Amino acid sequence: MPGEAAGRSQLTKRMRTRFFSFLLLTFLLVFHLACSNSSSTTSPETSANNAATSGASPAATAPTVELEPVMPEKVQVAFERSCKSCHGPDGHGITSIAPDLRRAPRRNLSEWVTFMKDPQGAHSNTKIPAMASLTGEDFEAIGGYLADLTQNNPPAAKK
Repeated sequence: MPGEAAGRSQLTKRMRTRFFSFLLLTFLLVFHLACSNSSSTTSPETSANNAATSGASPAATAPTVELEPVMPEKVQVAFERSCKSCHGPDGHGITSIAPDLRRAPRRNLSEWVTFMKDPQGAHSNTKIPAMASLTGEDFEAIGGYLADLTQNNPPAAKK
């Protein structure tokens, strides 16, 4: 009977090995399925591979990212003092008060300065007291920043 006990021992050992192998494979399969289904977006590498197999260039399929120009300190000081109360802390606008500056019509520097100083316009000193505190240099600095910020927007409608 000692040979029978040794045979059972080997059988039990093989069953354990197979059982643990089965558990490991099951875990890996579940992990793989969970990871592949948890993300509905594709990675840039996947997009590039898909574009390569479809014949399109990766640049043609990659999303474009528009970067906003960095607000210089001089503009930031003037903005904090005269614009922030209506256009919000980042210029994205405040509903029913002032529009989003990033979506403003495209204008060059001189057009922005004229627009901000226009006595009949929305930014006249008589309508917005905060504008009265701006100097000529402030208007130039803010106008230059807004010209850069809106350079890719559609132009302003002609009157």
